Amino acid sequence: MYACISGFLFFLLGLFVLLSRPPERSDRPSQVFFTLCTLFLLLLVCRLREPSYSSFDWVVLTTGTLSLLVLPAAFLHFFLVFPRRLRISFRDLDSPAGPASLLAGLEHFVNDSPNLVRLLYLVPPLFYVSSLVLASLFEVQIRLVFLAPISSWVLMGDYFVLGLLALLASMLKSKEGRERRQIGWVFVGTVLGVTPFLLFAVVLPSVWGTDQFVAWGVIPLALVPLTFAYAVVRFQFFDIKVIVRRSLLYTVTTAIVSVAYALGIAAVNLIFRDSLTGRSPLFFLIMALAIVALFDPLRRRLQGPVDRFFFREAYDARLAIEEVSAALVREFSFAGLEKLLVERLEAIMHLEWAVLYRCDGGAFESQAVAPPLPAALPADLAVLDVLA
Repeated sequence: MYACISGFLFFLLGLFVLLSRPPERSDRPSQVFFTLCTLFLLLLVCRLREPSYSSFDWVVLTTGTLSLLVLPAAFLHFFLVFPRRLRISFRDLDSPAGPASLLAGLEHFVNDSPNLVRLLYLVPPLFYVSSLVLASLFEVQIRLVFLAPISSWVLMGDYFVLGLLALLASMLKSKEGRERRQIGWVFVGTVLGVTPFLLFAVVLPSVWGTDQFVAWGVIPLALVPLTFAYAVVRFQFFDIKVIVRRSLLYTVTTAIVSVAYALGIAAVNLIFRDSLTGRSPLFFLIMALAIVALFDPLRRRLQGPVDRFFFREAYDARLAIEEVSAALVREFSFAGLEKLLVERLEAIMHLEWAVLYRCDGGAFESQAVAPPLPAALPADLAVLDVLA
């Protein structure tokens, strides 16, 4: 049941991303992501289950097997194109002409040739068929995990590791701090979700020959769609703008109130089960009225934690504006104002540096600039005309 819930969680997230992407976008990450999520659904629902002997079950298991053969390539394919096409350089300028030419051709194949994607999707089915054919020819018994050859699971583990390395490379190559944090969240969630699955579904069956712990590897897989969902809400992944602040706040508040109400009822029934208090309808009426009275104060108290967790940038910006407004009342010097505004701008926008120039006569000057930036700019600078 948990595997089915996790699978549909993958599918619903992929469908939401596919339907919510901006229509002007022409890249393919959202489409590949939907394919990846659908394959996770088919694997978790159709493959990780106990087999029966009905014809319908044969169709279900065959569907799961096909998802097992396509999922590894889709996983690696997605992280090669997300958030943008990962380009890898193999060439060494100091190498001789022959090796340099070979590396240049390899670089072109990896970065620009569409045959790379075809090869990625072709390898797992060929590996699966060749394993069965060789086992039949040499009469070797194949170790099966959920009725699939262990070699296919090991190959899936290899693809998953390559996909995580591609995501790590994209994070390290990212030059923007915001994008690096976005990819970092997805990377951490994917590692925490996929690593236990690789351990219990690939490593343990390969080393110790047991698949009884595979279900334990399925449990953390839910972290992958949950992390992507969090990234979509907080960072507008795939350029999806989601307006969920009010509904999310009411959902969290309602969940807390519902749990508190259920715990209160259970506690009263346990403590006063032999008395008239626990059976009195007035008690439940009073508790319901108390919850109604506490709902709005609780919602206001939860506003800050929800904003900090899901809408950190907007929360930091609002807090910074309040701090700057309070500080401006006490600051009267140009240097102090420049330093205050620059420091807060760097913190809010997560910039490596920022500088504020003010027009003073025939030049633009700054009293809070740090070397090697100039303390003054001439008024006839061409870039100033463009910015103006």
